[in-house]
Amino acid sequence: MPEESWISRKSGLGLLWRASHKICLAVAFSLVAQLSLSGCAWSPIRYGAHINILHLNDVYDVTPNEDGAGGLARVKTLVDEARRKDPSTLLIISGDFLSPSLLSSLDKGSSVIEILNLLQVDYVTFGNHDFDFGMDILKKRIKQSKFKWISSNILELGGRIPGTTFVDIRKINRVNVGFFGLLDSKAVDSFYMPKEIDILDTVDAARRAVKALRKRNAEVIVAITHMDMDADRVLARSVPGIDLILGGHDHVEINEATSGEATRGPATSGEATRGKARSGIATGVPRIIKSGYNATTVGEVSIFTRGGKKDTVDGRHLEVNASIPEDPQVANMISKSIDNLNASYQVVLGTTLVPLDATSSGNRRGETNLGNYIADTMRKTMVADIAVMNGGAIVSGKVIKTGVITKKDLLSILPFENVLCKVMLKGGAIKEALEHSFARYEMGKGAFLQISGMKIVADISQPSGQRIKSVVVGEIPLEEEREYTLALNDYLLRGGDGYTMLANTQILISDLYGQLVVDALASAIKESGVIDPKTDGRLTIIVGD
Repeated sequence: MPEESWISRKSGLGLLWRASHKICLAVAFSLVAQLSLSGCAWSPIRYGAHINILHLNDVYDVTPNEDGAGGLARVKTLVDEARRKDPSTLLIISGDFLSPSLLSSLDKGSSVIEILNLLQVDYVTFGNHDFDFGMDILKKRIKQSKFKWISSNILELGGRIPGTTFVDIRKINRVNVGFFGLLDSKAVDSFYMPKEIDILDTVDAARRAVKALRKRNAEVIVAITHMDMDADRVLARSVPGIDLILGGHDHVEINEATSGEATRGPATSGEATRGKARSGIATGVPRIIKSGYNATTVGEVSIFTRGGKKDTVDGRHLEVNASIPEDPQVANMISKSIDNLNASYQVVLGTTLVPLDATSSGNRRGETNLGNYIADTMRKTMVADIAVMNGGAIVSGKVIKTGVITKKDLLSILPFENVLCKVMLKGGAIKEALEHSFARYEMGKGAFLQISGMKIVADISQPSGQRIKSVVVGEIPLEEEREYTLALNDYLLRGGDGYTMLANTQILISDLYGQLVVDALASAIKESGVIDPKTDGRLTIIVGD
């Protein structure tokens, strides 16, 4: 200690300071000795280490929706705020961001990757739609990425896809955090999946991944998944050692401890840096977080210690809304991309007198005016008795406003290059298909059918497979042995979304001769000039007594 110090070596205060210093050192050495004797090696995770993660999934639109929610320029602001408080904060995306979207249709996902690079994403895993452009394009996007693609159960011709990793470990605030990624084969339709890809069993792959991470001294393990909630729950129950599951694919906000406590739906309470939040704490069981879709919410997860345990996880959803300023750099890049898009697709086709419901929530759960118009157009174009269109093919996620309709609008609604087809099938197969449409109604799946030429009454309080109460074709009740002509897209014709009964039909017009669904829709709008589609009660859904 310097002589000029205000605590003099010879003063009484100096003597008191030196005595207390020695006592503190003695206590510290005593504690270390006790830990050593008890076999408890000191670990930072036992003393309040904190790991902060932000999460997105299923991002098909980089701009805000018609309600002003979402937008990746706003997400960048949230990310930057979090990283100012904790520079080690991670940003993770659980798949489905390359496709389907209007922007990715222009450059096959290149602009999306550049935007995600600006967000400084840390990890992504594959979603089913990230394979839509084929392996050659996907490999280019992986190479273009400044973030890590992690996948533990996908092989290409028996080997790992170039540029991906099986597992990864990162030291965060002195804690070894391990990551692995999964895509469930049930979330994938073979119609779109490249033939050279094999998807391994998720539970087996997870066990191998956890074992590999433990060998590399991972203290916390995070699964990044793209599969439905049932599969995530099976994963949580079946594979010990997972602390957190960051999921996608379901298009809803989920914040659930696998012990049964759960919160889901729009965030409504709690505190957040921006917007609102809903939180919950999991202790000793994996928490499952899913963050809706189109970046209207960001999942925020904090893994920290309580009582010397590492298994406490606080999860919540932050609303991404107009109160959040846009990051200028990301906003500028998005603006330039949209300008390029407008230059290519801003061709006026006609006018709508009413807003068109192109939302996923609407078209996966009931009758919509746009769903009716698309199905009616398919039926009239193919001169069929009836038509069906899977609600999951309508992906804009927005309500198209009253006024002019452009080519850009249509491509945002129907980005898949689905082809119109026509088949002959019996009424029994139609009834089976309709039961399948309502089998998982509560989950809002893309298999839900928009219809034309029929009126249906369904009771969703009944067990799956027994929900269709009546079907009328034209003005006559459906006859199970009678043959009907059906207009549908090539995706359903090949059994997509589990419609195997539609794959075993007499094909009258195959995808080799049909036109694109979006082209048929464009022709119908051009011919009419003005459209005014409505709902008419063709789908009646009973929710019980």
